[in-house]
Amino acid sequence: TVVNTSEPNAFAVPGGQVFVTRGLLARLEDEAEFAVVMGHELGHVEHRHSVQQQGWQMIAGAATSAVASKWGDGVGQGSGVLAQLGLLKFSRDDERESDVRGVENSYAAGYDPREGADVFRLFLRMKNEAGGGGSPEFLSTHPTDEERIARILELCAAKDPRLAGSQPVPGLRVTSGEWRSLTGKIRREQKTYDRYDAALKRVAA
Repeated sequence: TVVNTSEPNAFAVPGGQVFVTRGLLARLEDEAEFAVVMGHELGHVEHRHSVQQQGWQMIAGAATSAVASKWGDGVGQGSGVLAQLGLLKFSRDDERESDVRGVENSYAAGYDPREGADVFRLFLRMKNEAGGGGSPEFLSTHPTDEERIARILELCAAKDPRLAGSQPVPGLRVTSGEWRSLTGKIRREQKTYDRYDAALKRVAA
């Protein structure tokens, strides 16, 4: 499900549902990056990380009511959904475990998993632009971006020796015309969302 908020995020909740925000989709450069992100979140589902968290029943109930009240054409509307569903925080070990699955799942689906390193380069750039602070809150419980970049590239090389370098690997997709078409509208409308977000901040102030 796509959550209509500018905050870049992706997460899984008890029950196996996976969410990605408009803000992250607008920032991803290609389809393989998206595949690694989804592979990572599916890793949380596969390893049952969500249901291992304390109080998961309460969060599942909040998730169900929030999505039911805000669902529209397959898109969760508003940051209220994100605020309630984003309560789950996984341990660094959980994140490392799911990073492995992000590589494996995206590779199995026919994508170049090295693109996952670019996702964490994106997060690192966002953090640096925020002056080392004020980065998305969900990143605070994760391993460092530098560690994850190195780890993903290491995992890729171990998975397929052809992924040890930077040359394209035949048979592994990076992006597609369909991906560019689907995300193009989000990118084109980002200035409108920026104005909307700025207006919300002024109202809140």
